[in-house]
Amino acid sequence: MTDREIIERIESLSVEEQDNLFELIRKRRSPQSGGFANEQRRTEIAEVGERLRQAVKMGTAQSFDNVEDLKLYLQANSEDEIDYIDRDGNPLTYHIKDLYPTEESYDYVTSQGKIFDTCLPDLVSKYAGEYVVFEDGRVIDNDLDEDVLLDRVWQTEFAISRRDRYHGIFCELVPEVLNA
Repeated sequence: MTDREIIERIESLSVEEQDNLFELIRKRRSPQSGGFANEQRRTEIAEVGERLRQAVKMGTAQSFDNVEDLKLYLQANSEDEIDYIDRDGNPLTYHIKDLYPTEESYDYVTSQGKIFDTCLPDLVSKYAGEYVVFEDGRVIDNDLDEDVLLDRVWQTEFAISRRDRYHGIFCELVPEVLNA
């Protein structure tokens, strides 16, 4: 089996199955089970390296100019707050939940975002560089132009039902694959 075939098989697993697989590999490589600590560490580094390579390839990797910015990022609770710089250069901090009119709309968007991230490898292969209206692992519609897409979808029965319940629909840009 080639490395690519192994990666494709792993990517076809759910996130939970992937986590279980990584944990099983870590346990089997531990000194207590007859493996060597050096080998375990090399495996962990290789796994992190592969995840980083995939994140860069998908355009989802974080980049920092210096260690201090990285430390600040790691200390921040990204689920609770988000920082922006407005056009005038003024820092703005929002509590993410405050950006949504209801708890239900916040839950809808965050759950769709997690599903979107899980489906990203497949989405990139089909919709790289396009905006997609997405729900529960399924692309409802897509277009290169977000405004055109939203205008087309906004008056459909799908959008009307989500608009009434969640005050919106989930639309996201699928990143283009970087040449690795």
